[in-house]
Amino acid sequence: MSISIEVRQTRDVERALKRISEDIDEDLKRLVTASGLEMQSEIKRRINQGPATGRLRPGRGRSASSRASSEGEAPMTDTGRLVSSVLFRVIGRARVAVLSRIKYAKWLEEGTKEIAPRPVWIPVAEAEKPVFQRSVERLIQKAIKQ
Repeated sequence: MSISIEVRQTRDVERALKRISEDIDEDLKRLVTASGLEMQSEIKRRINQGPATGRLRPGRGRSASSRASSEGEAPMTDTGRLVSSVLFRVIGRARVAVLSRIKYAKWLEEGTKEIAPRPVWIPVAEAEKPVFQRSVERLIQKAIKQ
């Protein structure tokens, strides 16, 4: 025994699905960009503002002394080079990369034999993930209701 279902006059359904897909694509691009900008901003904020509970670094030239980060804290800015290297790129339909142009960013994030990890990218990405997922869910629900 077999059951067969035939759907007729699917043009309206196909048009509606295409419209929903186009609407979602544009809104998804905006969400991905906003998420990337938010992560970039938060990474820079954490590098600039700490908290930092490590050793006190003496000032250089006219600059005042500053406090370094401790293991597990975001790396604390010293020269500003790391924070100024943080950028983001949209790399796919629903993907964004927040990265640094300098090699030692990875060493700080993951640690080395001599340096304990000072993660900032992973904690920020983990915090942004549920926010982004909820936004995408709302976007899809809104598109379906239209």
